[in-house]
Amino acid sequence: MLVVILASSLSFGVGGVLVDSDKSIALLSYDSHESISINGNDDLISQKSSNNWTGSGLEGDPIVISNYIIESQLNCISITNVTLYFRIESCELTISDYIGGHGISIVTSENGYIFDCYIHMKYYGIFIFSGGVVFSGMMIRFRYQNRRSKKQILKERRRKLQKRKRG
Repeated sequence: MLVVILASSLSFGVGGVLVDSDKSIALLSYDSHESISINGNDDLISQKSSNNWTGSGLEGDPIVISNYIIESQLNCISITNVTLYFRIESCELTISDYIGGHGISIVTSENGYIFDCYIHMKYYGIFIFSGGVVFSGMMIRFRYQNRRSKKQILKERRRKLQKRKRG
């Protein structure tokens, strides 16, 4: 199964509050963090210890990755080949490159929960391939930056104005 979530000016409930995708969320008590890349259960346990994440990875006690602000040119959070229970919550993720990055990438992993995350993306917000993941309370904001130069845009506007004057 392949799930790709793209968004363009969507509104989702974040933290129980409906927010507009054209506005930023005021973030409190978030820590800046490097991108997170996890490959396998052992790597998840290792990173849990080094980052002081809570949880055991069992069904009633998932490992919790939370309260981060991550900016990356590639994936902000990437989880591959994990069968332990994990939860990603209350994170703000920004993809700073135009193509190739995901806010969250889940590949051949099960038992994931993603809640109350805000993703600024230019390509994919969330990429899930062959995995079992539940998510809710997400806000994904498409931030495509027009590659036309200001000169090109002004030229097009002038042409439109000239057409209006003629017609």
